[in-house]
Amino acid sequence: MQIVSYLVSRAGEASSWAGLAAVMAGLGVQLDPGLWQNLVAVATALAGLAAYLIRDR
Repeated sequence: MQIVSYLVSRAGEASSWAGLAAVMAGLGVQLDPGLWQNLVAVATALAGLAAYLIRDR
């Protein structure tokens, strides 16, 4: 559960998404800007859902 909590907290930070974009660019992955926007929106929604479902300690 600690890993999921860590990933959820990182997914809400803009720097995490910027880092992911940098890694993908370094690997030569190219995505349509509209597709990238949709992926970020879905991932943000999933992070919010996980944050809602995971209990606080």
